[in-house]
Amino acid sequence: ASEGTGFLGTAVFQFQSAHWKGGSELNFGLFRLGSDVLGETGEICDEHGGCRTWPVHCLSARLDWLPGSLGDRAQAVASAWNGTVA
Repeated sequence: ASEGTGFLGTAVFQFQSAHWKGGSELNFGLFRLGSDVLGETGEICDEHGGCRTWPVHCLSARLDWLPGSLGDRAQAVASAWNGTVA
């Protein structure tokens, strides 16, 4: 990315793994929900389900259901861009 002039950018398909979908959908995402709850949202309303609040979780970069280094994909992306995952 730092050499040449043809590179325009990149995109990530899914920021967070979709735990609620399960199965093969867990193969996507850079982060998972952590176990710590930091707070909750204000009321969020849905035309089909009414209004409610939702927990706000910390994120974890370790996708421990994936084998080997596949579970460290957030760190791999950060390293490719000379960055870090805190």
